[in-house]
Amino acid sequence: SFSLSEEDWGVYKPEIGSGLKRVVEDSKYVVAVKPDTWCNVYGENITNPLCSEFTIDTSNGAGTVSVGVQL
Repeated sequence: SFSLSEEDWGVYKPEIGSGLKRVVEDSKYVVAVKPDTWCNVYGENITNPLCSEFTIDTSNGAGTVSVGVQL
């Protein structure tokens, strides 16, 4: 088992004069267990059991993470 935090899914947004700022963008994300795992992210459903989709929504202030499939 493993867990992910904002340190894992955040990205650095470069801003001139402000350095690199860490941001977490609202979106749907897919995690694959192995690097060579095929996850059809453009299809309707992800059927590979080694793939999991989750959504990040920060619109309510604190932010929530919703996981579609538990690995």
